[in-house]
Amino acid sequence: MRSFISRIFGVIAAVKFPKFIQNFINRKYVEFFKIDMSEFDPPQSYASLNALFTRRLLRPREIAADERAFISPSDGVVFESGCCDDLRAFSVKGCEYSLSELLGRTFTASESDGADTRDIKNSDDAAVTTNGSGEVGTGCAKDAGAGMKFRAAQAKIIGDKNGATYSASGVQAEIYSDKSGASRETSTIGAQDGENTKGVNLSYANIYLSPRDYHHYHAPCDLSVLQALYIPADLYSVAKKFLLKIPNLYAKNERVILKCKMPGGGILWMVFVGALNVGKMRFDFDARIQTNACASRAEALYEYENLNFKKGDHLGNFELGSTIVLVAQSEFLKFEISADTSVKFGQKIAEFNEISQNSI
Repeated sequence: MRSFISRIFGVIAAVKFPKFIQNFINRKYVEFFKIDMSEFDPPQSYASLNALFTRRLLRPREIAADERAFISPSDGVVFESGCCDDLRAFSVKGCEYSLSELLGRTFTASESDGADTRDIKNSDDAAVTTNGSGEVGTGCAKDAGAGMKFRAAQAKIIGDKNGATYSASGVQAEIYSDKSGASRETSTIGAQDGENTKGVNLSYANIYLSPRDYHHYHAPCDLSVLQALYIPADLYSVAKKFLLKIPNLYAKNERVILKCKMPGGGILWMVFVGALNVGKMRFDFDARIQTNACASRAEALYEYENLNFKKGDHLGNFELGSTIVLVAQSEFLKFEISADTSVKFGQKIAEFNEISQNSI
């Protein structure tokens, strides 16, 4: 029901009302949530409430210049940060979370014996590029402002009732589903080359984006995206009071997990958590990642080669506020941010250890 409500809210938010009505709606929204519009176009510039939600910065944000700086990928409030190991749950406001449950198959893959059983069959020369503004083009270099390009690969569906398969340029995808679309089968995908997180301590931080915040997310450091896992689920509110009421809330909500390689080879997981009225999460580099969609509610794992981003590059956006959970190998990076600290995209929130100075 919450997923349905969120889809309906999304439809209404996208409606373009007559200008005088839309201006009134936008103005009241800004007033109610006390939004600072100094970095954005004025409220009357937006043709719909959704356009206001997903507003873009008028000017690029200043990015922390220090090469060892790990920046906040978004605006928001840090609910909690700290360290845990890969066998224990981590805590947010006193509620414990299982990393393996939150991160799904992107985490269990890293716990394997190191065997890599992937079978990625690249097609010829198709490529996708983004210029950092969120625009995606195929088969051409376009504007290389974000310096991002990835090779095409094959996609297939596994476990479909009819055994259907398909091919599509862009990624390899493995989708495991039963009639309810709720299956969570263990993948045969092994650890990435050279990756081993057994017994490694992990550092984490979670950033809550309220309805007043800038809803776009960016690369917090130079990184290479290895996998994207879409997990369909419920859409509870992720406001603080609900975190305290609903056990394991993040792991119960729909989410997309990006598994990335950082400078020096460390692994970073970025978990984008959906919420009530925030069923939509968009990613510039792969339009097939469709969240809270009526058509498909199956878990899907996408793998990438040479999908590289520079610190500050645009990755995508929520269509309202929500939460981003960051989990990194603490050998490379530790989050040491006080709880309830407000952060801005581009602001330094952690520092790489010296071991991380090699390029990805």
